[in-house]
Amino acid sequence: MRSRQLTDFIEGFGPVRPFQGRMQPPAQVTRAGTRVCPAVAGRDKMLRDIEAAFDACNIGHGAVAR
Repeated sequence: MRSRQLTDFIEGFGPVRPFQGRMQPPAQVTRAGTRVCPAVAGRDKMLRDIEAAFDACNIGHGAVAR
């Protein structure tokens, strides 16, 4: 099998590096002051109903996304 050479830089994208394999997702990520926890195997992300989802997101009557 023939291997192809990759360019080191793609205009509009930036530096290019070969795929090194899958990385493990972090247990916790902080973005814009908000703690985000990625899905964890064995833990259900589903809530019992839409009201529970609104409660979990602290969404109230008249709330809008920005």
